[in-house]
Amino acid sequence: FSLIILAIGIIFTYFLSSISFRPLRKIISSLDTTINGGCRPSINEFKNNELGVLAEKVNTILNQLDKSSFKADNLDKKREESIRKNVYELQSEINRRKTVQTFLKNSEKQFKTLFERAPIGMVIIANNGTIISVNKSFSETLGYRTDEIVGYPIKKVFSDNDNLKYKQIYKLLKEAVNVDMESLLIKKDGSHIIAIVKSFAITDEAGRAVKSLVQIIDITEIRKAENELTIALDKAKESDRLKSAFLAQMSHEIRTPLNVILASIPILSDEIGVDDEDTQVIIQSVDSAGKRLHRTIDMILSLSAIQSGNYKPDFETFDPANELRDLTGEFKTLADEKGLNLTFENTSSNSLVNADKYTVNQIFQNLIGNAVKYTHKGYVKIMITDVDEDKIAVKIEDTGIGMSEDYINDVFSPFSQEDAGQKRNYEGNGLGLALVKNYVELNNASIEVQSQKNKGSVFSVIFKKHRGVDLLNENTRISEAINS
Repeated sequence: FSLIILAIGIIFTYFLSSISFRPLRKIISSLDTTINGGCRPSINEFKNNELGVLAEKVNTILNQLDKSSFKADNLDKKREESIRKNVYELQSEINRRKTVQTFLKNSEKQFKTLFERAPIGMVIIANNGTIISVNKSFSETLGYRTDEIVGYPIKKVFSDNDNLKYKQIYKLLKEAVNVDMESLLIKKDGSHIIAIVKSFAITDEAGRAVKSLVQIIDITEIRKAENELTIALDKAKESDRLKSAFLAQMSHEIRTPLNVILASIPILSDEIGVDDEDTQVIIQSVDSAGKRLHRTIDMILSLSAIQSGNYKPDFETFDPANELRDLTGEFKTLADEKGLNLTFENTSSNSLVNADKYTVNQIFQNLIGNAVKYTHKGYVKIMITDVDEDKIAVKIEDTGIGMSEDYINDVFSPFSQEDAGQKRNYEGNGLGLALVKNYVELNNASIEVQSQKNKGSVFSVIFKKHRGVDLLNENTRISEAINS
């Protein structure tokens, strides 16, 4: 019986302990779940006693732990993001610095290559004037080896006669001012060269000059060539003066007796009479040859005056149509004798130009004379046409012997003739078209040539219209409207 009572007591005690410790086990289980990271159950099943108060306190602590854990997780995430961002920025900065370093190395390498291989002398000097580095061209220009000139005072390469210039250069270098001047330099063998000295200050981050890059350009041969050219130019001017004086003297010496001869020919012809035909032929030949010689002298003197700048044009506003009508009349007789149809036509509404009337007349006289001279059948047309609103063209077209394509490029050269040699078929000295070209340029005009051998030629002289033409035409239209 006592055993039964003991067993019952033990069972009852176990039951009571089980009931007593169940809340504690639940609290412990909830804490284990929280510690293991699981979903924590709320402990709220206890009565309002000591265990209930304990459960409530445990819940409060667990809730605070949850909040702290959440904050800690957020802080960890932010820290990770910040670390990741900083690592990325640091890596970017490292890459940028590597790029800059690579760029600087490449720049230094390129500068070194350019410095060493530059075709002009280059030298880097310290602020005290000591040579730090030189390139090959600098050494070769002054006749030094590269190793023996480094550490050399730059002052010693400047000529004593140019010491003042050196002081100016040295002062400017010290003040970080760029230099560009010409100076005498002394080579190793003691000879002198003329050089252009250019310098550029090399500054630090504070803008202070720490070094200078000096460039030396040897211009000795250039100055020598310039002096030779100056001497040659002076000789050419003297030769031109002597030529002009010679031409003027010869003109006087030839023209004076020639004028006497030409003036005496009509008197001599009248004295002999028309019955002596043989003598009359000789007299006509003398007259023709004398006039030809006279024209040649005039052309030589005119061309010389234009080329030497001694001719002073007198620009005025006129209508070249009037000059061309008069010239057409002058050449009409000769054209009729050769059976040529010589015509003039003006299709331009406004043909006023501002030019030198004498030289313009000489241009047309020469071109029309050549057209009639070198045309044996067909026609010679003289036309004025509008090129555009601002220009007119005076065209002399013929059906004469024409020119080959190869000769057209030389047609305006002095003494140039396609039919050259002693057996040429046409008289002439080859100065006419050369004079025409110079007269055209004198009048700010231009000339064009189109020609085919044995078919004919077209010479076109293009002038700028006078600016007052539009106003003149407007006044004319108003007057015509009033009169009508």
